[in-house]
Amino acid sequence: MKKFRELVVLLCLTGLLFVLGFYVQSLSPQAIKKDNLYKVFFLDWYTNEGSANLLSMDSDGQNMQFLISASGTTAWSKDGRFLATGCSDMAKVCVFEDENFIDWTVYPPKQIINPDYIEIPLPEECLSVQGATGVSSISWSADGKKMIIVCQNKEVSNACVVGIDGNYHCWGEKKGDDIYSRADWSPNDNLIVIDTGKGSYLMAGEGNGVKVVRTGRVMQIVDLDGKVITSLTDGWSPAWSPDGEQLAFFHWDDERGYPGIASIRKDGSDFRWIYRPPLRGSGGDIEYFKPFFQDVYYCSGSSKISWSPDKDFIIVEAMLISECSYSLFKIDIDTGTLVNLTTNLSRQYQEPSIQP
Repeated sequence: MKKFRELVVLLCLTGLLFVLGFYVQSLSPQAIKKDNLYKVFFLDWYTNEGSANLLSMDSDGQNMQFLISASGTTAWSKDGRFLATGCSDMAKVCVFEDENFIDWTVYPPKQIINPDYIEIPLPEECLSVQGATGVSSISWSADGKKMIIVCQNKEVSNACVVGIDGNYHCWGEKKGDDIYSRADWSPNDNLIVIDTGKGSYLMAGEGNGVKVVRTGRVMQIVDLDGKVITSLTDGWSPAWSPDGEQLAFFHWDDERGYPGIASIRKDGSDFRWIYRPPLRGSGGDIEYFKPFFQDVYYCSGSSKISWSPDKDFIIVEAMLISECSYSLFKIDIDTGTLVNLTTNLSRQYQEPSIQP
């Protein structure tokens, strides 16, 4: 009888542990990941002061909140600890620590308005070519100690590797048909992908149509001094996948007559479309949001692509042609399904950065 009672107790404890394990699993990061929700930080340029507002929202477009005035662009460090963005003072970059965004002393935790940050002065070489909206690109090194920062005014550009300790070196000015727009630091090593050259762009054509001016814009993998290691295909705004194996980028679709979004491996192989635009003249193209092209509109630089940490989707900015009206779009990597996350067309939502 004693052994029977011990067996019953053991079975009960086993069952209790199973239930507790299931409950803990339901609270684990893996279970949260199934919801496919991440925090997205981005800029809203709908202000009268010449600077933008830094906002955050969930990756389903919900819970949008104002944080602080900012400028330029946004970029999370690879470990999700630091967020960099142009300060409202465009001569500096502001760096926020993750813990400064959330007030954990209350339940439920809430976002902090005007969080603490440190300021990193921009190199003079960057300031001398900076555009009216601030730096055009920021990306963190794999160890979170440096950033590659691109400044450009549509005629001249410069790229600078800047440490959070303030030390830096710049690559030198690029002009004419060889200017930089964006650079993205690999999550695995000290390789950087850049786009260089003036981009193709759209101009109004007859009726609802457009005409295209093709000047050529290519992507290159370079070292920390800007020396070219590999030249890839034509495209712009390249962004490394979280594992550092693929690049997503904007690419002109000759068949469709509009830009779409593609991916390739870092050696230039395995080109595939993530999102293809509608056929020109199909009717669906009237409401098609185009990725922003450098050298056409005064609003900003070329559009930004941000990967989700699980590689399931990307978030990009796009605009109505010939209007400074921007939305943020979520695109499924496997299916190309597109969802408009910010439907207020009176705003200028740009520069999305998903927290790892």
